[in-house]
Amino acid sequence: GPFLSGFSLPGSPEFEAWVEQEQRAWERLYLEGLAALIEIHRQRATEGHPGEYEAAIACARRYLANDDLAEEVHRQLIELYAAVGDRSAAVRQFEHCVTVLERELGVSPLPETQAAFQA
Repeated sequence: GPFLSGFSLPGSPEFEAWVEQEQRAWERLYLEGLAALIEIHRQRATEGHPGEYEAAIACARRYLANDDLAEEVHRQLIELYAAVGDRSAAVRQFEHCVTVLERELGVSPLPETQAAFQA
C-alpha cells in the first residue's frame, strides 16, 4: 500500500503534505519499475522464452491497477494478449481502455492504440 498509509499526526499539515509527496514519489518509482519489467519480460519472450509473456502481462495488469489512465500500458497489454493468442482478452482490454479514456479524460485512444487492437 501507499507509504505510511493510515499514519497521521493530527494538527500537522506539514507532515501530511510530506507524506503525500513521498507517497507520490514512491508510487512513481513503483510504476517505473513495473514499466521496466514489462519491457524486460517482453524482450525475453521475443528471444524464445514464451513463458515471459505471462510475466509481462502480470506486470502490465499490476501497473494499470495503480494507474488506469496509462494508455501506453493498455496498448502494451493489448499487444501482449495478442502475442499469446488471447484475442478475447485483447478485445476486452481495448474496450476497457476506450471506456476509461472517454469517461475520465473525454478522449479516444491514440491511433497507435487503435492500430495495436486492429493488428
